[in-house]
Amino acid sequence: MTDWKGEKLSLRINGASHDDFISAVIGGIKPGSVIKCEEIDRLLALRRPHGEKYSTSRIEYDEYEIVRGVEGGRANGGPIEIRIKNANVRSRDYDALKGIVRPGHADYAAMAKYGLTADLRGGGIFSGRLTAALCAAGGAAAGIIKLHGVKVTAYLSKVGGVKIASYGDSGGGIGECVVTGLPAGGGDAQFGSLESRISSLMFGIPAVKAVEFGLGCAFGGAYGSEVRDEWYYDGDVPKTKSNYNGGINGGISNGMPVCCRVTIKPTPSVLLPFCSIDVINHREVTAKIEGRHDACIAPRAVAAVESAVDIALLDALTED
Repeated sequence: MTDWKGEKLSLRINGASHDDFISAVIGGIKPGSVIKCEEIDRLLALRRPHGEKYSTSRIEYDEYEIVRGVEGGRANGGPIEIRIKNANVRSRDYDALKGIVRPGHADYAAMAKYGLTADLRGGGIFSGRLTAALCAAGGAAAGIIKLHGVKVTAYLSKVGGVKIASYGDSGGGIGECVVTGLPAGGGDAQFGSLESRISSLMFGIPAVKAVEFGLGCAFGGAYGSEVRDEWYYDGDVPKTKSNYNGGINGGISNGMPVCCRVTIKPTPSVLLPFCSIDVINHREVTAKIEGRHDACIAPRAVAAVESAVDIALLDALTED
């Protein structure tokens, strides 16, 4: 596993899909900062499946424990570690796939890097299960930035192929996130940009394949005169007449709402048979994935999207 390193904060996600527990370790939170368990609870509940037809039947209640870094509800200056139990694993579902590369998954890349002994049950360290730990960290961050008047709202804006789930297939989706209350001046130029900090956390969410800010890819077909966000005074407050740049100029927040969009691919774990290879016996195979999988993971990914933004913004606010 690798650490995410911001300007002031760090984050490490430990564990795998079928381990006894997963955890998030957050470093750099200022001593005395209030850690609100209700925000952790909220994001974990938003991420958790609740019996929807499009969600996995693997129900985890995400029982967690803050094992260090918090005393009396406040950060004590050391790393904060939040552990979440994996209570509903079914590893036998993957016995028949030993050595078989599931197309669209990280299987072959993981075997190339870690060898054939890589733990790929339930996706291993690449599993969406680990977004629960990200949401726990995001909840800790959300409680702090809300005290600064910053609010992060993520929502599902589009789902593709909703009708095909009944045929054993899956669909992708798009999540959007809007940040209000963020003052101008957050972030930095070039590699310290607010976009790069948010994006680096977004791409830690399995299945995220694209991140856009403001008008995003549509800038490629626009005219500069139309999308330059002209300024005016609202009383004494500088504002822009439009927000095509998504509240960020030069990598730094400009005081307008920060807007970003995330594209989430359809899960490749579907009921339809697939063609692939068996790397143990060095042969081509036709196989089928069993187990419990989401027909569309985008609705549950919204919580992880918000969490990624919460953490990136806390990093920017801590720096300032």
